Amino acid sequence: MEFIDYLKIRHTLTSGEKQLKDNSAEQYNKRLLNLKRLKIYNGEPELTEEMEKQIAVHYNDSVKAYSRTIKYYIEYMNYNGR
Repeated sequence: MEFIDYLKIRHTLTSGEKQLKDNSAEQYNKRLLNLKRLKIYNGEPELTEEMEKQIAVHYNDSVKAYSRTIKYYIEYMNYNGR
């Protein structure tokens, strides 16, 4: 299962979560690709303070979408047993 597919079913796995629309799932996937491209996120098992600092340098992340993207990706890796 790919990350974008996980995002589309995440609401069925996590209590109290809303279903993401396809467009939102694609946006999260693009954010992840950009975080990897900038080497802010490299597959670490947790979101670190240094990642948060790098996100703040590169993005205006007032709604924490980039941090949430990493959180969701870590959930996805755990779900897939990686």
